[in-house]
Amino acid sequence: MKTIFASALVAATALTGAAYAATPAQLTEIQKYAPNADVTSVTDREAALAVSIIRSGDSENDKRQEVQNLLR
Repeated sequence: MKTIFASALVAATALTGAAYAATPAQLTEIQKYAPNADVTSVTDREAALAVSIIRSGDSENDKRQEVQNLLR
C-alpha cells in the first residue's frame, strides 16, 4: 500500500506543473470511494492523487482506504 501511495504522490507531483482541474465525473468517482468526504472542498492536488489511487492496480478495499485517508 505504501508503494501505491508513493506512486500516486509522484504522479501528482508531476501534475503540479501542468494545470489540473478535477472533472465532475472524477469527483463523482472519488465520492464512491470516500462517501463521507466533501468533494466540493477537494483541492486539485488531492483530486489528482485520489484519481491516481483509484486507477491503480490495488484491491478495491485498499483503494477505498487510501482515498478515505487522503481526504480526511
